[in-house]
This record gives sequence, C-alpha cells and structure tokens, in this order.
Amino acid sequence: MNQEEMETNGSGSLSRRGFIATAGIGIGALAATTVLASCSSDQKTTADDRQVWDEEYDIVIVGSGGAGFACALSAKETDGDVSIAIYERLPMIGGNSALSSGNYGVAGTDIQKKQGETDELYKDDSPDLYFKEKRKLGGYRSKPELTRIFVDQALDGFNWLNGLGVSFQKAAMYDEAIPAPENVQGLAFKFGYNPEFKDGMWLGCQTKGRHHKSATYGDLKGGSATIQAMSDAANEFGGIDVVTNAQVTEIIREEQLSGEVLGVVIAQGDSTKRVKARKGVVLAAGGFSANTEMCHKFDPRISLDSTNTGCAGVDGQALLMAQDIGADTQGMDFIQPTFEDSYNDSTQGVIFNKRGAFISIGHDGKRFWKETENKSTFRDARLDRLYELGYYWWWNVADSASLKRMDPDPEEFEMLKEIGNTIECQTVDELAAAMGVPAEVLQESLDRWNGFCDAGVDEDFGQESAYLNKVIEPPFYAESRCYNRHSTPGGLCINERTEVLDRATQVIPRLYAIGEITGGVHGSERNGGCSWTENVVFGRIAGKEVASLEPKA
Repeated sequence: MNQEEMETNGSGSLSRRGFIATAGIGIGALAATTVLASCSSDQKTTADDRQVWDEEYDIVIVGSGGAGFACALSAKETDGDVSIAIYERLPMIGGNSALSSGNYGVAGTDIQKKQGETDELYKDDSPDLYFKEKRKLGGYRSKPELTRIFVDQALDGFNWLNGLGVSFQKAAMYDEAIPAPENVQGLAFKFGYNPEFKDGMWLGCQTKGRHHKSATYGDLKGGSATIQAMSDAANEFGGIDVVTNAQVTEIIREEQLSGEVLGVVIAQGDSTKRVKARKGVVLAAGGFSANTEMCHKFDPRISLDSTNTGCAGVDGQALLMAQDIGADTQGMDFIQPTFEDSYNDSTQGVIFNKRGAFISIGHDGKRFWKETENKSTFRDARLDRLYELGYYWWWNVADSASLKRMDPDPEEFEMLKEIGNTIECQTVDELAAAMGVPAEVLQESLDRWNGFCDAGVDEDFGQESAYLNKVIEPPFYAESRCYNRHSTPGGLCINERTEVLDRATQVIPRLYAIGEITGGVHGSERNGGCSWTENVVFGRIAGKEVASLEPKA
C-alpha cells in the first residue's frame, strides 16, 4: 500500500484538497503512525495566566475523526459565522474513523426496506426494536436515554451523510443465530447476554440486518470515504481550520474543579500556544485502546503484549485531561478485543477463520476450548479462558480439506504463506516442529478430535456436530492467532446534550464530548457499524449545542 504525506501549509494546517488522494494514502499513513509522547506538560496553567491567549476561536474541537467533523459541520449549519479549530495530533486527519469500514447501523432506511421485500431479516425493523436489542447486547449497562437518542436519530444522521454525497450499498446482519449445545460440555462458555431459544437455535441479540455497508464517496470506499466527504464539506463552509500535528496538552478551566472551560493548550513541535474557546471545547479524540497500560489497568485480563487494531492517537490522553478538571467516567473496563488477528503479522489476514475449518491448539500442543467465530456472544468467555491459561496467542490447525472449504484467493494464500501467517507442512511431525509443540502431543490432540468427528460428539468442549470436521488430510496448516484491543465503549460521562458531567453529575460548563471518548451509549459491547452512527448522531448534537451558546467575553 503506497503512503504519501498529507499536504499541509506552513503552520501544519490541512490544505483544502490535501486530505487524501486515495483511500490507500489515508489508511496507510494512519496505520504507520507510531505512538506519540504523553500529553502531560511540565508547566500547567496558573491562575495568573488563565486569561492570556495566543489565539481565539468560537469552538475548539479535539480530534478530526467522524465525530469531530460531524460536530464542526453541524455547528456551521447552526451558525455560519462561528469560527472553528479542529486540532489533530496525528499527521493525517480521520483517526480510527478513516481506518474503519465505514459501516452505519440504522433502522428504517430505504435500502433496508427494499431488502425486506424478499428477506425477513430486513423486514419490519424499527428504532424501538433497535433500542431493545442494543440495550440487551450491552448488558443493560448503557444509559437508556443516550441509547434512545442513538436509535431515534440514526436515520436522520444516515440521510445527512447521504446529503454529503456518501452512499451505502446494502444492509447486513451483525449477529447470527447460534446452534444450541448438544452436550453439557458445550455449556462451558458463558453467553454475553441471555439468549432467546427458537427453532433449535439460540438467537443473537441483533435479529435484523441494519448495519449498512460499503460507504462510498467518489472513488473512495469505507471510513476514509466518509471522512473525505466531511472534509470537502468543511472546506465548502470555510471558517473551519484543521490543524494536524497539534497535540492538546491541557484543558483550561476557570478553576481546576470549578467554573467554565475557557480553552486549551496546544503543543506543536517545541512550541506551545494557548487557544481560547469562546463558546466551548468539544472532545472528539477517540477512546483509549492504543494505551496498553490503561487497558490492562481497567481489565487485568488484557495482556500487556496485546496491541491496538486502530491508530496510535486513541490513547486516552484527552480523557485523562478531562478527568484532571473533574470529569467523571463510566464503563472503563468495557474493553472490546477482536480475535481475528495473526500473531505473526496482524496487519495481514488469515485463512482459517470459520468455525468447523480448524481446531485451536495451545502452547503445549493440546486443544483448549470450543472453537467459535469472532462474535460478541462468547467474547468475554474466550478472554476468560485465555487469561486462565496465560495465553495471549495460540494456534489454529487445519488440513487440505479445510482449505478447500475455505476456498481462499490463490494469490492471497501464497502471500500469507510467504510472510509466515499461514504455515504449510506435509506431516504432523513437521507441523509440530514449526509450531514449537511436542509432536506426540499434537498427534494425540488430532487423533482425539478425529475420534470425536467419527462419533459425532465432542466430549471435551462440546463443539456442535455440524462443525465436527476431521483434520487428517495433508498438507496440514497452522496459523498463529491472537486477540488485540479493538474499541473501548466506556469513557466520559455525558448528558443528552453531550455536555461532560463531573463526579457530582453536574455539568462542566462549555465542555462537550462525543464519539468513543464517551461512555454510556453502548454499554459493555459496541456492535458493528455503531461507531459511525454514534459519531454522526452525537457529533451533530454537540455542534448544534455549542454553536448556540453565547460566547464568553
């Protein structure tokens, strides 16, 4: 993937057409960015210099992802005369939003209704049903009033994106029904929620296909397409300065734990400047999944060896700055891993990722759990099991029959073998040597599994009979797998107007927060497509709210 530097002017501000020429440039540059230094400053603002400013804007937005841009555009729609600065700590705009697939969760679109004409999974959906299922998926740990806003305003946000020129191709299911266990061993994995039972299956939380996929804008696709559309709209409005390589190091409040928020301190290279926000400061800097120690602190099961699937900028520094001036948090232990990564090279893919196509083998050569796909249902149970065994990574083992069922693209398959993500061997002994496990133990594990396949019953972990496929036909394959940190649904406490709340549940005046830096919208689990919905819905609310304030003299 080619990487090119973004065009900037002399101050580091983004030029009007300098965001990305192609999706590859935006994604590549973001993915290559290394973790930046902590935002802590040796010299904090004193009482004497709280009214001394180097620059002034009406609105200061911290973070240039989907939430930040939605806020800026909404503010301009509310008051076209407001001046806005968006500060982005990375060299490129977009953050995790640009790295995402750009999916959008919403009920009631024309796309969904059209698919519902021939498929019950897309028929008769509604915000009420979405609310019920989203609350359940999040373990009822979300704030009902925030989840209600999310589902009720999702369709308006979707149509708003359409108005910016972003289009979606189809709706899809996020969750699927799960076969009921066939023996008691299959009950060992706890569910992430209380499932309903129907037609011999446990139903997933999401019973309707409402996650709209394949966001496109011009020749671009995915999250980078939506970011480009927003960037173009911001340029058309004018009065929105987007400044990259600009690290917010402090939020300035009249007193540390009282009074109004006045502005921020910005670091650029070796220099700093104090920027006044006459109407307010909006935090849209993302979550903290890039902060290994912070994730491990709130969920000790998360390995210190794990990495972040997104950009380096989501390290929680803006959240910590808000806490420094009294902001409260909720759900900080809601850290959502993904289990689809290669331990060898997590930037590239894997082949054997469908249940029934592999068995999982531990560091000792033994099978250690019931193999599942990367679904929300058993996410917590899988993390528990890995923590119990002391594993961050493990092996998935398959054979040539599995390869035929997966039917991978030949060029991709050869590439994955070349880089070591997929290991191919002609014998079990050779495979064991490549994996670094005892050959006799691996052979015993395979023999035991193949015996279960013949009998139609997995006596160890209760895999359903539909997925009992032998691993017996050479060549044999192994892929090292691991989990990594994907999102953090917990964060700053906000109210329905996106105002940040302190530990006494009182508003911190002129401080707003939107997107993944906040908690309360999703609860313990954020399902696919909901990040962009949250960005747009709450970003638009924040923009309208802060633009409507009277400026502070």
